[in-house]
Amino acid sequence: SNVFLVLLCYFTVTQSQNNCPGFLSQEFIVVTNPASSCSEIAQRSPQLSSGMHWLILPTSEQAIQVYCDLEREFPTGTKGWVRVANLNMTDPNQQCPQNFNLYTQPKRLCGKRTNGNGCDSVKFTASGLQYNKVCGRVVGYQFRSPDAFRRFVQSDSVIDKAYVDGVSITRGNPRKHIWTYAAGLVETMDSTYDDFHCPCSSSAGKQPPSFVGSDYYCESGLYSRPWTATVYSDDVLWDGERCDAIEA
Repeated sequence: SNVFLVLLCYFTVTQSQNNCPGFLSQEFIVVTNPASSCSEIAQRSPQLSSGMHWLILPTSEQAIQVYCDLEREFPTGTKGWVRVANLNMTDPNQQCPQNFNLYTQPKRLCGKRTNGNGCDSVKFTASGLQYNKVCGRVVGYQFRSPDAFRRFVQSDSVIDKAYVDGVSITRGNPRKHIWTYAAGLVETMDSTYDDFHCPCSSSAGKQPPSFVGSDYYCESGLYSRPWTATVYSDDVLWDGERCDAIEA
């Protein structure tokens, strides 16, 4: 059937039946001919704007509501992507995910909660939708003295370890690598700290593990030594700007 009845539950002051345990109000809406993907919506209804839209899960014939980006054309040349996560820290009301600390100076940022080696992670769900491409962007800033892939040990080549000083994007369980955003120490050559540099041909920075391959960006936000315990907010990481020879 192309018609789906969806039960919505709300907290209100009006008592209702018990179809929504723990809730106080309910509403039935009819979803007619829902699409199976945001790209399908973009193709058959190009006049629609980005926002919340109904999709049908092919595996369960269940209708769900997701945010569809219908206007921007991504590098693949297609429109209509499901937004899985969006952390806009320029919004004063945006909070960091659980397990991350909120920093307000010099910018509103989310950072690791743990000190030293180790990882803090957050999981975003695709709501049961099938997908074959992932597109996104990470905005980051250097703090103190990151060392890119220096801590990676070849004999310990597993994706669940702290193999990079930066951000690791993975999918599924067990994890499968999508992209790595590495932060190197400085933008200029410094033979004293070769291992801290990005792993490009003009430096001696450590190479990434095999599961990363060439699917990574590596930049630094500090031009040269010395460094201090501060956030270098003048140079955004992983934007392809102000990159010198030892960044990749």
